[in-house]
Amino acid sequence: QSRLGLSMPLFTGGALQAAQAGAESQAEAAALNFDFQKQQRMYQTIAAYIQASQQRDQLALSKHAVRAAEKRWQDAQALKDRGIALISDVMDAHVYVLRRQVDVDAASSAYQGGLEQLSLLMGLATSLEKVQLAPPAIRMPHETLAQFLAQAEAKRLDIRAMQKRLESLSSQRKQSHASDLPHVNLVAAQTWNSPTLGIKNGHSMVGITVSMNLFDGGSDHAHQRIAASAYNALQWQIADQRQTIHHEVKQAWRALQVSQQRLRREQEAVKQTEESLRIQSLRYQQGLETTSKVLDAQVALDASHVGKIRAQYDVILAKAALMLAAGLLNEGVVE
Repeated sequence: QSRLGLSMPLFTGGALQAAQAGAESQAEAAALNFDFQKQQRMYQTIAAYIQASQQRDQLALSKHAVRAAEKRWQDAQALKDRGIALISDVMDAHVYVLRRQVDVDAASSAYQGGLEQLSLLMGLATSLEKVQLAPPAIRMPHETLAQFLAQAEAKRLDIRAMQKRLESLSSQRKQSHASDLPHVNLVAAQTWNSPTLGIKNGHSMVGITVSMNLFDGGSDHAHQRIAASAYNALQWQIADQRQTIHHEVKQAWRALQVSQQRLRREQEAVKQTEESLRIQSLRYQQGLETTSKVLDAQVALDASHVGKIRAQYDVILAKAALMLAAGLLNEGVVE
C-alpha cells in the first residue's frame, strides 16, 4: 500500500509570523553591528594615521633641532676663538648636539613603527615609507553638546542593533505563547493498493486537523518565562547603554574642549619661547649671557614646538572620537 500525504498550516497561533519577524530583526541587528564595527575600525585607522603623521612632523622637527644645535655649536666655537666664550661653553653646545641627534634616531624609529602599524591596520602587504601622508582633517558639524547627545540617541549603530535584538526577542515571546493556541492544518492524502504505478482501489482524503496542547508538564510555560526574562534583561541593557553613550559623548566633548584650549596655549607658548630665545641669543653674542642659558631657551623652544604638534593632532583625534561617540563617523567626514 502506497500513500502520498500533504499538510499545510492554516493557523499556528502566530508562531510562523513571529519566527519570520524574529529572523528579520536578527539579520538587521547583525548588519548594524557589522556597520558599527566598521566605524570602530575607521576610528582606529584615523588614530593610526594621525599618530604616523604626528611622528613624521616630530621627526622633521628633530632634524631641524639638530641643525639649530649645530649652529649653536659653531657659534660657541667662534665666540671661544674671539675670547668671549669658554671651552666649557663649546662642550655644552656639543653635548646639546649629541642629544638632539639621539632624538632624531628615536623619532625616526617611532615614525617607522607608526607606518608599520598603519599598514598592518589597513591590511596592506606593502610598506608606506614612500607614501606622502597628507595633512588629516575631520569635518565636524558646529553643534552643541545637547545636539550631539540627541544625535547619538538616533544614530548610534550599537544601540540600534540592540533595539533590533529586542524586536527579535519580542517575536520569540510571541512564538512561545503560540503553543497555548490551537493549531489548524489543511491535510490531503492519496492512498492506493497496486503493484504498478497506476492507481487501483485508490482512496483520496481532504480535511482539516485541529490540535492543541492541553498538558506539557510546564515546559511551554518555562520557555515563555525564559523568553520574557531575556526580553526584560535586554531592556535594562539598552537603558544602561544609553547612559554609557551619554557618558562617552560628554567625555569626548570635554576632551575636545581641553585639546582646543591646549592648542591655543601651546601656540602662545611657541611665540613666547621664540622671543625668549631671540633675546637670550642677542645677550649671548654680546657676552652678557652664558651658553647654558641659551641652550635652556633652545630646549624650551623645542619642547614648545613638540607640544604644539601634539596639541594639533590631539584636536583632530578628539573630533574623530566625538563623531564616533555620536554615531556620525563615516568616510565623508575625513578630509
